[in-house]
Amino acid sequence: MIIQRSHDPAVYNLLNIINPGSGGLNIQDLDYLLPVNQSPKMLNMMYKNGVFGKRYGQQQFSDKSVQAMTTFKGHLIVQSSDKIYSYSGTTATELLTVTSKPVTMFIFNRILYMLSADGYWQYDGTTAKEVEPYIPDIMIVCNPDGTGGEMTDYNYNMIGAGFRVGFNGDGSSTVYHLPKQKDESGNELPIDPFDKTKPVGKGNMPVKVIIGTTEHSEADTTPGFTVDRTNYTVTFTTAPASGTDNVFITAYVTNTAYINKILKCKYAVSYGGNNNSHLFLAGGGDSKYYYSDAFDATYFPEMNYAAIGATEDDITGFGLQYNVLIIFKPREIFSVNYAFTTDTLGLEKMVLSSQPVNNEVGCDMPHTIQYIDNRLTWGNTTHGICTLCSTNIVDERNVRAISRNINGGDRENGLIAEPNLKDAIAVDYDGKYILFINHNAYVWDYRNAPFSETLRKTVDDSAKATAWYKWDAIPTVRCACVLGNLYYGGSVAGELYYGGDAINKFTNDLNDFGNAIEAYYQTPLFDFQAFESLKTIKQAFFETRGDTSTKIRITYITDDNPNGEVDPEDIYVPSWLWDNFTWNTFGWSIMRYATTFARKCSIKKVLLFAVLLENNEYNRDLSISGIKFKYTIVKEVK
Repeated sequence: MIIQRSHDPAVYNLLNIINPGSGGLNIQDLDYLLPVNQSPKMLNMMYKNGVFGKRYGQQQFSDKSVQAMTTFKGHLIVQSSDKIYSYSGTTATELLTVTSKPVTMFIFNRILYMLSADGYWQYDGTTAKEVEPYIPDIMIVCNPDGTGGEMTDYNYNMIGAGFRVGFNGDGSSTVYHLPKQKDESGNELPIDPFDKTKPVGKGNMPVKVIIGTTEHSEADTTPGFTVDRTNYTVTFTTAPASGTDNVFITAYVTNTAYINKILKCKYAVSYGGNNNSHLFLAGGGDSKYYYSDAFDATYFPEMNYAAIGATEDDITGFGLQYNVLIIFKPREIFSVNYAFTTDTLGLEKMVLSSQPVNNEVGCDMPHTIQYIDNRLTWGNTTHGICTLCSTNIVDERNVRAISRNINGGDRENGLIAEPNLKDAIAVDYDGKYILFINHNAYVWDYRNAPFSETLRKTVDDSAKATAWYKWDAIPTVRCACVLGNLYYGGSVAGELYYGGDAINKFTNDLNDFGNAIEAYYQTPLFDFQAFESLKTIKQAFFETRGDTSTKIRITYITDDNPNGEVDPEDIYVPSWLWDNFTWNTFGWSIMRYATTFARKCSIKKVLLFAVLLENNEYNRDLSISGIKFKYTIVKEVK
């Protein structure tokens, strides 16, 4: 470092910031200890098309208030109040009436399902309707008095009331006994009532009988049998003929407690080894997960469940990492593995085995779980955003907190200080993990700054090297999804839709709903690697892109003047490119390439120096691709 004496010819040092802002916002470390590519003060900025500038603009897509949202077969599917709509472009088609409570939407076996505490619905792209639960054959070859018989591999369906029993007719018996069902307290439940004067349907299902190949129903004018709903007996007018499994009786017993265990679940994932053959549900308040029969979301056998972890904490979400199912709880993480075994009869059966992954850090922000850069990533109200580095059993090093730069602390509030943090919504879009909370968004640009332990000296170094950005002026977000392709290897990012009081989406425009986007970026406080000396900054150079209209106010900040000195001349790049034309940004010059602006700042004899760049104008960018300072070392501090 050269010290400039007054009688010597001018010799300048240069500080070059090649990729300003590429390290993101850092409110954890002191302003003068930051890497040159990080910022202590930044808002509504991001890297887009490889250049640092303003974030996406925002546009209203629909004025419908929404509770849930997903994409299915190229369409945006939303719940607005008690209606489900499918969007083709901006045209909404009503699919069905559901419930005013938020539904959980998930795709399984090429069908979209919608689940809430009030019901269960499905949509195949053509027809939307309430799910018809599968009716299992629970016993076969029973005697008419209910004795004998063989249990099948099918259990009662937790999501439905129907079951079927096969009997061997003996030619003389007219009374057939069905197995009785009990609730969780051991009380016998009656067969569901049937009112012949009302339409057949959910809550009014008749007992049905097949004798040989002939069907009979309570709904028939002369069914040929009567039902004792308390004693679980069906009495025939004429005794069925002798035969093996020649009499099948279908009855309905609503076990509300069973059904509610499924309906109250809030989280869903498909898993089953290599083919995702089973639907897993959890989050109903009982610390258990439930799983369907193979490739059938209408059948949840009563034995297909398992409790996992501390019973006082409910499951808060699922994730898939490689061929392992990860189950999250507020303070724990577990893995579930899928395998086959052979029973005593030589038949293959599915076996699920679970192990603890981490007993210290869990997920208490359920809607933040995303698969990012080959790792599960999620939010925790204590640690911030975390990522799963391995699925080794109970290894305290397998979970890393990666949001330390924006968590906040003693000096400044950040992500952790946000109220109602458990309501945050996260989405993976365009190489970014975007977390919405309280009209803000916290954004990890994992494409440009992935988390890597192998390339850093310490865990803290790894987290510090991740690039986080903060955006504001975001409308209420209760749900979000991406329609189209996710970013991978240069493919199209698709469109990000997010809903709350209305449905909105990100755009490439430089405005929010027709209003200006306020944005700013401040460099670190530089001591120019000479903290012991006073410096004079002679000149500053700013490189900006020329294909977007840009206007930037420059403020010079020093240790002597922390409030800053505003440069009297703004950086101004007009543009009249037809693909982004507006009169307020009109200019007669076209600069498709980068252009450089020089400013004679003449900041004298300071220890620390920074630049604040700001823009709060409609359809104008804050584009900065390079910054360089020309300075001299004046003298050492006495």
